[in-house]
Amino acid sequence: FFFGLVSPHMCLFALSHSPHWGHFLTASKTLSPGQLLLEEEPLMVAFARPEVRFKHVDKFCLQHRIHAHAIYAALQYFQLSEEAQAQFQELYCPCIEDAKKGPLGLLVNVIQDLMMPPGVTHEFFLELVLRWDANCVQVGDTDDTAVYYYACRINHSCKPNCYWYSDGRKRCVRTTESVEQGQQLLCSYLDGEDLLRPSSVRQSSLYHSKYFWCRCRRCQEDDCTRK
Repeated sequence: FFFGLVSPHMCLFALSHSPHWGHFLTASKTLSPGQLLLEEEPLMVAFARPEVRFKHVDKFCLQHRIHAHAIYAALQYFQLSEEAQAQFQELYCPCIEDAKKGPLGLLVNVIQDLMMPPGVTHEFFLELVLRWDANCVQVGDTDDTAVYYYACRINHSCKPNCYWYSDGRKRCVRTTESVEQGQQLLCSYLDGEDLLRPSSVRQSSLYHSKYFWCRCRRCQEDDCTRK
């Protein structure tokens, strides 16, 4: 578990904000297809096999098909510096009230008194879990997951203009087409096979994994994907 940031191409993008989109990245200049925009070290990493495990957490997650990495990541949040904690808190967080009714909310209730630092509320810990779960991405071919301060601000589209990939633990982003200055940078949170599925399937997958209902341009068009 560690944090850091390397972004040598920051002149190519800007961090923007709107009430509708929240924080997102835009092109600072006109970009060419295949242009490298970002090479970023993770802000936080959750290892698939943490040194300390809790049997009751693993059992509950297995029963309810929950990824335990979000729980362990939330626990380790308290070991970060104040600066890193503040950066993590800037990332998107889904609606807590909805999550309280689901398995994650039940799990946090189970572990609250056993694992959390003194003074940490159920709601705050659930917020950490949700913030991680909504923003994390897989690290390369491993089962580890990570969050990135800039890369995790890139919004999803089923018709993206960028793609991302791992180089070790770095998250790299390249354009797939020409992008005009001021245009939003968009990646797909789905893999190639899932992008071939009907919009209703894509939307359901994103809602259950990333807590939002996709309304991208492709999802608004007539569905030409296979049924």
